[in-house]
This record gives sequence, structure tokens and C-alpha cells, in this order.
Amino acid sequence: MKEKNDFITNISNRCLKLIASNKINMVDIAYKMGIRTIDLYNILLNNNEDISIYLKLYLLLQK
Repeated sequence: MKEKNDFITNISNRCLKLIASNKINMVDIAYKMGIRTIDLYNILLNNNEDISIYLKLYLLLQK
């Protein structure tokens, strides 16, 4: 379980760094993911256990 939590924290931090370094608009990313902006903030701040959300976000940020 600790490994899963570490993975989630790591990918969440990488996503946040990509967002900050590329000055990405969170509203646009949330729209592309099909979720509300506040939900995206909560996912990143609270380390949501659904790994697929982070993978989808990471793939969007890599484009």
C-alpha cells in the first residue's frame, strides 16, 4: 500500500510541476479531462487513489 501511495504522490507532484513550469491553464486541462476545475484541484491536493486520473492528466500534460 505504501508503494501505491508513493506512486500517487510522485505522479501528482510531477503533474503539478508540469502545470507550473508550462503555465498551463487548469480550467482548460479540467475541461479536456471532462471534470470540473475544483475537482481537478481536489484530486491533485488530496492524492486521489484512482491512478487512472493521474495517468490521463499526465498524458494530457505531455502533449
